[in-house]
Amino acid sequence: MKKLFAAVLMTCALAVNANALYISGSGGTVSGEDDYKGTNVNLLIGLENLAIEPSWKAYSNEDTDTVNTYALRAAWETNVYTAGIYGGFTPKKAYLKANPAEYSNQFVGADFTLSLNPTGSTHSRLVGPGNRGISAGGEGITRVDVGAGIKQTAHKTEYAGTDNKTGQTEYQVFAGVQFLMLNISGGMSYYDYQDKDSATVDFVNGLNYATLSYPGLAPDNAFNLRVDVPFFPIVTPFVGYSKVKYSEDHINSYEVGTYLDFAMLKATVSYQITEHDSHHDGYLSAGIGLAFE
Repeated sequence: MKKLFAAVLMTCALAVNANALYISGSGGTVSGEDDYKGTNVNLLIGLENLAIEPSWKAYSNEDTDTVNTYALRAAWETNVYTAGIYGGFTPKKAYLKANPAEYSNQFVGADFTLSLNPTGSTHSRLVGPGNRGISAGGEGITRVDVGAGIKQTAHKTEYAGTDNKTGQTEYQVFAGVQFLMLNISGGMSYYDYQDKDSATVDFVNGLNYATLSYPGLAPDNAFNLRVDVPFFPIVTPFVGYSKVKYSEDHINSYEVGTYLDFAMLKATVSYQITEHDSHHDGYLSAGIGLAFE
């Protein structure tokens, strides 16, 4: 994967018209209960309508060694729509410190986002994978973006010569609206399974942390809602709510934070509280990004 990322960078550098090239990158950390530590790094390389986005996510806690996930997305972006495909994997590793079983996964997916009344930059959407995330509000008075996606993941747990597998299909729908000075976005994910023999590791939309689920306890659906309030120069406060539903359980999450937009330099900080079985856990997130256009 590292060699693939390097090849993508070199290809863009050699083939580019400097006026059509834009590059941005961001990195962030998450810390929380049970010694949870998360890291995410994203790079965006765009040439006119083409965008290439390699990414890396990792997490660990007191019971789990570091789990790394690598992904690569390619998208075609215009004023009216964004169409993307992506794939990635989590390398095989004994992730639970008290369990020698080795976990791995591979995934592929596709997404499409449509701007019903496009305004502003062709390089960003209000919602979906084309949302640049760390940037503040957009232009115009009213804008509506809608989209859908699908992701297929093959989870595998190996122990003592036995392979346990779980096939997971995620169906996504999402929408965003820019109304007056508010950016409102949200989405739903529905999960379908082919067997539930392996544990699953998921980065569920709306959650700042990875979820580790055991066989039979993988998520059934997830909902997230977010409101950005770009009333002030440079500073954009936001609030969010997420719910992940399991067959016999659920997790509620509440988030508050702010974006700081200094044109080329952007930052974000937030705090998310999760509610599960009368337990309340907190997760602090901070990120920084650079953009060159």
